[in-house]
Amino acid sequence: MRLVVATHALSSFGGTESYVEAVAAQLGRMGHEVVVWAPVQGRVADTLRERGLRVAATEDELGGEPDRVLANTADVAYDLAARWPGVAQAYVCHSEVFDLQTPPQLPGVAATLVVLHDRVGRWASALGHRPEIVRLRQPVDLARFAPRGAPRERAARALVLGNYARGDRRATVERACRQAGLEPLFVGSLTGATERPEVAIGEADVVVGKARVIVEAMAGGRAAYVYDANGGDGWVTPASYAALEADNFGGQATDAAIDARRLADDLAAYEPAMGLAGRDLAVRHHSVIHHAESLVTLLERLGPAPREALRDAPLRELARMVRSVWAAESTLLGARLEAERAHDRVVELEARVRRADDLERHEARVAERLERALAVERAVEDFRSTRRFRLARALAAPVDRLRARRR
Repeated sequence: MRLVVATHALSSFGGTESYVEAVAAQLGRMGHEVVVWAPVQGRVADTLRERGLRVAATEDELGGEPDRVLANTADVAYDLAARWPGVAQAYVCHSEVFDLQTPPQLPGVAATLVVLHDRVGRWASALGHRPEIVRLRQPVDLARFAPRGAPRERAARALVLGNYARGDRRATVERACRQAGLEPLFVGSLTGATERPEVAIGEADVVVGKARVIVEAMAGGRAAYVYDANGGDGWVTPASYAALEADNFGGQATDAAIDARRLADDLAAYEPAMGLAGRDLAVRHHSVIHHAESLVTLLERLGPAPREALRDAPLRELARMVRSVWAAESTLLGARLEAERAHDRVVELEARVRRADDLERHEARVAERLERALAVERAVEDFRSTRRFRLARALAAPVDRLRARRR
């Protein structure tokens, strides 16, 4: 098949971008002609090209009509439906949070919805327009994300990998890691992104994060702990896997309330066997090869899109509106992040002022005590210079000499 795998942006790595890379690469290895397209390009697009994927920068670079489209955001789904109204699309639902990732609600655009976990599956089932829903699992390249040496008997380093943990959440993880004797390393868009997360995972003993991060950590044979901006559910084990996977390892699968003490206790309970068990679970359930096989079966059975239903639809305008809404949401998210940073800065400055005030008060108390000590010293010196003191010392001299002889 000739396939177009499309998403809104290939500028910075996140869950959707990692999914697109893994799936497109595997479909290409299976002999399909794959083109990846995103209207917003950046370092991720360059990285995909460096890794041998064909990436189109514009619609004109897409070439002729493909057999199928695999869309990952609503704007590109509308754009490609306008360009090729007869080509069937499968739409991958990555999140229920952003309008950019909400499946097109215009009948005829997406023939089927692919959901990667039960939580987003329940949301997709409640949409006003919902075509067939197919449940798959988060895929991972098991060759790329593979164990890099055996896990340590005693954990020394915790990798906190993700784009969301900040503020109190980050402080909680950092404090808990240090209490458990672990060195925390933060990697993500807020602290310093990486194009090779498999290397960072391989150098850690414990990986803390959510969603695809957890799947990649499991594949890398490292103990995986679910904790991020939305809360936590703890260690991924054979016993907890089913419930945590159904929630996409998002920290909302259980009623756990994980504070710094609980987190520190959990991290201190690390066992090297956790990583080996996670690898087994990843191989069994999350292989990108099996995921791609299922996608091919799904895409091949889709019939042609209903051309007449889409002929007069304002598809380009809908794509523009989706992007406009996303631009506004991005601006709002950026403003909230800046507000959080400003708040954290104010709190830090207030703490510094309090410390400075405390230091000033301490210095004042020390100065007061020193002045009292000097006053006492002056009083002693004054007394020693009096006639009474000199007379008392002269009278005591014979007694002092007698005592000295007895010693």
